[in-house]
Amino acid sequence: MRGLRWLLFVATLCISFSLGQIDKDLRGPDSPRGIVSFEFCGYTATCDKMIKAWGSVGRESAMLSLGLDYLFLVIYPLCMCFCLLWVADRLPTSLSRYVRGIAYLALVSGVADAIENYGLIQVLRGNQAMNFAWWAGTFAVIKFSIVVLALLTFVFAFLISKMKPVEEH
Repeated sequence: MRGLRWLLFVATLCISFSLGQIDKDLRGPDSPRGIVSFEFCGYTATCDKMIKAWGSVGRESAMLSLGLDYLFLVIYPLCMCFCLLWVADRLPTSLSRYVRGIAYLALVSGVADAIENYGLIQVLRGNQAMNFAWWAGTFAVIKFSIVVLALLTFVFAFLISKMKPVEEH
């Protein structure tokens, strides 16, 4: 498991770096946070404005980013889950149960990310039906909430694991 955890961690870093490079094409006055601005454009009704400002190169970069994100949304939730399970084994039983629950919840972030991406692809394709931009933003909120919760849980659980000896299970 240790090797797999490290492989997932390195893959997460590499894909994050690649997504960051692609994102440079998407940053501008209408989308200061690049793809993240686009993820929430349904709440501000600025999707068309962003897409128009990006032009064809930006639109292709957004599609590339979303395509690569389909690989990423498998890798990063697994990485978070395995890291949380690893640290859970080093905690007292009561806290370990909570951390394990968050570990499995981390997997849901990938599902939310996939639904979000589908909505954003529909927006890029000009599909105005079903208010895809709003749904993409809603699933982005779910995804980011889970990711933040998982990362904070990991940090605090790791720090606690360094302070307290493990109880007998």
